[in-house]
Amino acid sequence: RSPFAASRANKPVQSKALIPSPPGGTSAALQTVFGFVGGIPTAVLTIASQVVVLAESAAAIGGAAVLGVLYPVTALFALLAANGLRISGKRRRFRIYWKALQPHGYGTIEQLSKAAGVSEKKTLKDLKYMMRHGFFGEAYLDENQSTFMLGRENYERYLHTMEELRRRKQEQEQLRQDPDGVTAVVVEGREYVRQIRAANDALPGQIISEKLDRLELVTEKIFAHVEQHPEKLPEIRKFMNYYLPTTLKLVNAYREFEMQPVQGENIQSSKREIEQTLDTINVAFENLLDNLFQTDALDLSTDISALETMLAQEGLTDSAFKRKQEKES
Repeated sequence: RSPFAASRANKPVQSKALIPSPPGGTSAALQTVFGFVGGIPTAVLTIASQVVVLAESAAAIGGAAVLGVLYPVTALFALLAANGLRISGKRRRFRIYWKALQPHGYGTIEQLSKAAGVSEKKTLKDLKYMMRHGFFGEAYLDENQSTFMLGRENYERYLHTMEELRRRKQEQEQLRQDPDGVTAVVVEGREYVRQIRAANDALPGQIISEKLDRLELVTEKIFAHVEQHPEKLPEIRKFMNYYLPTTLKLVNAYREFEMQPVQGENIQSSKREIEQTLDTINVAFENLLDNLFQTDALDLSTDISALETMLAQEGLTDSAFKRKQEKES
């Protein structure tokens, strides 16, 4: 299974359907033609010379000398023909691989091997060769060498997806160890954020979308801060148990109203009321986020005051330096 399937939000970038022309076509054709044109006569001559040497022992010395030249020449032509056919085969399979990668621009090695009718080992070897020789342009293999991707954007989406999988695995382990701890709250909170984002994606209006973008951003920041400062978890209990679920209920109601084919005055009025309420909610959530930083701000203020006092006592600030000069004068 492709790792892209783990995250529906990370949609792979579709690649161009036009099959690019792989390099090496002229070289493969020339090697194949020269290999067969030169190899067939040379092979026939080598066989005939071998027969003569075997039949006429008197000519064995001269025939052996001739064979000493013919053998390596025949082998060279055979290698040329074989290499030309090998490259031609890779170019033919490249077209199969390319079609199998459409339209998303990625595919598993298993899928590509089945499409080409070759083993997964041969497919992987083909792809590595094609990457080295620029057949696909910019292309990547995943860390397990099980998925092949076209383009940087698909690769970055793969990296993001893998990071999400690792994060979820870590969260699940933490949930197992502490089902009522901060990780459980953050996971639940981010599920609320995901549902808000899904509702936002389904709504066409720009005004409501901007409000929900703002809501999603501040909500995510609240959970990110609590995740970094678990001691502040009690400060968002009401936010989690009432404010956020009620907000999601309003957002889903707006989404349902928006889907109605006929929107009378009651629906229009309810939508306007929800839009206005979202403004109030956004301000309230931003204030909650600001309050979460209150302790940090107080600590910083205390540190600043202590630092200024120490600097003044050492005579290292402008005001202390001036007072010292006045006293001396």
